[in-house]
Amino acid sequence: VDWLQVQHTDGIRVGLVCTVQDPTRFEEVAGRPLRELGVPYVTVPHRSLWRNIVTGASTLRHFQRQYPTQKVYVRGVWGAVAHLLAYPIRGPSLLYDFRGDVLAEAELGGRRRFRYQILKFLTKWAIRRADILLCVSRAAAELLARQYHRPSAVVIPSSVVSQRFHEAQKQRDVARKSLGLDKKDILLVYSGSLSSYQMVPFMLRLWASLQDIPNVRFLLLLNQQPTPEGISAMDGAFLPGKLQVLSLPRDQVPAYLAAADVGFLIRQDHPVNHVASPVKFGEYLASGLPVVTTARLGDVSDLIIEREVGVLVSIENHEIATENCRTFLTQVREDRDGFRQRTQKLASEKLDWHAHLETWRRVLKSDIK
Repeated sequence: VDWLQVQHTDGIRVGLVCTVQDPTRFEEVAGRPLRELGVPYVTVPHRSLWRNIVTGASTLRHFQRQYPTQKVYVRGVWGAVAHLLAYPIRGPSLLYDFRGDVLAEAELGGRRRFRYQILKFLTKWAIRRADILLCVSRAAAELLARQYHRPSAVVIPSSVVSQRFHEAQKQRDVARKSLGLDKKDILLVYSGSLSSYQMVPFMLRLWASLQDIPNVRFLLLLNQQPTPEGISAMDGAFLPGKLQVLSLPRDQVPAYLAAADVGFLIRQDHPVNHVASPVKFGEYLASGLPVVTTARLGDVSDLIIEREVGVLVSIENHEIATENCRTFLTQVREDRDGFRQRTQKLASEKLDWHAHLETWRRVLKSDIK
């Protein structure tokens, strides 16, 4: 929605066709802001995968007749299949955004061999068929050139509207007060889900080993309500009052990120993550937070080192990771304002949707494979 809003405001005509599992929730989160801008959209009720694709294809053709367009942008292989069904011979150009290595993800998830082979065929077909190819990291562009023989992918990382997080800095003192923090406290935060790939258990063990540091506190900002058993497991390793767990609506997250001092983004060393571009990284940076993360995470790890906005830790050695964090937290205490300036500057330059508008205009004018 942020991406559509920024493009629309810049004068690009945009629209949306998508499947929806929860129409009420969609209207609250996406429908209302799109309507306020006058961005047209059509939703397809979620059913089975193939019914979604067939219905999506027919809906796309109807939508395109009502709102003529020259290009259709998709973020996955199934959107590309729907485009083929809608326009088997001629039609709008296909812009395929390679958001991640779906084959590596399928292998990690243990997908059955037959389904994996179908996914592999369709992925290769969609990438090679695309009129214009985009991706979210330099590592992803290298993978597309090496494995799919498409060397011309345009890199636009997962981004945010930085201004929204910059403005939330005004709420920092209020949010910290609501969390019971004083000026001496340094708050470590994780924002996101409890999905296994987020490595939350490892992060919590790492946090627990840091709780003896004076005035260190911890905050989990979750986009889902954890079970009572889950909360008990989290609290069990921490001293009373050290760890707080909140489940917040999306619009309240920036204020609580502004209340923090360091963000955590832990990933496995796996091909899925080697080409990734987590939105969380941009949110942390735009909030003025240096980041603790792992090596070989898309372009994130290189930016951490190049721009001095965080530290890399290894999930293979807990003791070394703990010592690296201790050293880094000392640096943050000594130069909190310097870290805030560098992180927000990097977010504005590299991870803000507005920073990529010129690239997007160039993409829209191009039809070269």
